[in-house]
Amino acid sequence: MNATIARNLMERLKCDPAFFCKNVLGVEPWEKQLEVLRKLRDGDRVAVRSGHGTGKSFIAAAAALWFLYSHHPAKVITTAPTWNQVRHILWNEIKRLHAFAVVQLGGTSLEERIKISPDSFAIGFSTDEAERFQGFHAEHVLVILDEAPGVREEIWHAAETLLTGRVGKILAIGNPTRPAGLFYEAFRDGSGWDRVHISCLDSPNVGGDVKFPRLVTERWLDSRRREWGEDSPLWQARVLGEFPEDDINLLVPRKWLELKKAKPEQRGQLRLGVDVARQGNDSTVFLVHAETEILHLEARHGWSTMETAGRVIALMKQFNLDANEVFVDDTGLGAGVTDRLREQGYYVRAVLAASRAEDAEHFSNLRAECYWRLRQSLSPDGSLSIPENETELRRELGALTFSYSSSGAIKIVDKVELRGRLSGSPDHADALALTFAGINNAAPEVMII
Repeated sequence: MNATIARNLMERLKCDPAFFCKNVLGVEPWEKQLEVLRKLRDGDRVAVRSGHGTGKSFIAAAAALWFLYSHHPAKVITTAPTWNQVRHILWNEIKRLHAFAVVQLGGTSLEERIKISPDSFAIGFSTDEAERFQGFHAEHVLVILDEAPGVREEIWHAAETLLTGRVGKILAIGNPTRPAGLFYEAFRDGSGWDRVHISCLDSPNVGGDVKFPRLVTERWLDSRRREWGEDSPLWQARVLGEFPEDDINLLVPRKWLELKKAKPEQRGQLRLGVDVARQGNDSTVFLVHAETEILHLEARHGWSTMETAGRVIALMKQFNLDANEVFVDDTGLGAGVTDRLREQGYYVRAVLAASRAEDAEHFSNLRAECYWRLRQSLSPDGSLSIPENETELRRELGALTFSYSSSGAIKIVDKVELRGRLSGSPDHADALALTFAGINNAAPEVMII
């Protein structure tokens, strides 16, 4: 192939991603997928909100290969909230398309990397360290934010710093599960983003024959309609590709925090939860509550274990609490507090949040079990209300999310990720959740997604 033909072919591939998909990769995207490619060809920042099973990972993979092989030199950087999402979803699709392309693409395909030359490559990684995005500057750069609602804001900002070359593009794609964050903001008027909306109802498999076996079908929609209902947040986000009023994985929906519940004449059993600070800006929090209300909440910074133990004893006397009504975080420095209390004859309940749950079938650890019991208490059918003036407790509870492990057990977002949302540990929420250790409640409802 002479140089002129090669240049013309490269220009054709660059200008026509549909041509690249059909004649190089040997695949034919459907209408909405082609819209994504056209938007990416013509714009710098493209955000795609989509329902489940519409081919998001496929089109992101096709976009990565199109950009890498039609621009030279080019760097494609992909990321997602977790390593599993990077390796087993997007890069599994990239490697599949690369391996089965009808035209031999060349380059060395490794784990999560395709290398054409030192200046042209695609790479995938998951990170919460924005510094890892440094050093990828090039004449042509494409950044793909897969499962974009879960990508930390620092990574979004770091991605922007890479777009200093002649051609710099970002593709942010995912289910619209959170009505907040930079992915949500990308769909607001005036954001500067080109936007694509893909509903499951747009699928070419809906309302006719199954033309694309890997896409969502009418049968799946009927099952979700029966299970979730068309008014549910899950239907809005996972089917219609619309942002719900609340994050579908919020542990405590915001409207629950606004509920005002009648206070009975009897307060019921009192409980004291103590979350012991470990480092930095974290605080030791003391929280006393009855079945229906928060009675006392205080946060102390920089206290020693001796001071903390002394304050626990003082609160026990003030509220006439028995030792079995006091729940102290026994992790790290907390162990020093419980040891000191026992020396004084107060055999309080020491709670190890990472220990095995009482109901290990449904919960990944004791922390998840305690938080789920707290969730039930704050639900419309529960009895506990959060005072309006406890803004920090409300803020922390509103940031907590849950998910499911591979075995189906409920797990609560870890504190490393929460620090990115809260700029600290959820000390107030943890103190409240501790008091739900040892309370037997019904097993949780299970949502099949």
